[in-house]
Amino acid sequence: MQDGWEQAKIRARAAVRRTATGTTAEQIEKATDEARIHERDRSRVCETEDDIRALGIAVAEHTEWRRLGYVMEEEGLEVYDPERDPTAVRWAREEEAARLEQAERQRQAQARRTARPSWR
Repeated sequence: MQDGWEQAKIRARAAVRRTATGTTAEQIEKATDEARIHERDRSRVCETEDDIRALGIAVAEHTEWRRLGYVMEEEGLEVYDPERDPTAVRWAREEEAARLEQAERQRQAQARRTARPSWR
């Protein structure tokens, strides 16, 4: 199971992909530049745990925008489509499998809590 920090990075990358869906390479390039500036600005203010977390998220977002630019070029996409992004497809499968696994663990735990001991 992933910790809260890893989950925050996953959510940040997913948010970038949702925002990028349907955008052109030019728009992604502009968003990448904006994310780079945001990351740089965040790196100047790292005094608290929240600042460090915000910087980490800014790094994850900037990295994802850069990756999307690469995907656009490699896949020859006119507009970004996460279903044509091999890494995004793999991550979506992994995230769904993790959700299903978590749901099954919760179901089993609930069943154990509600099961009555056989010795009664």
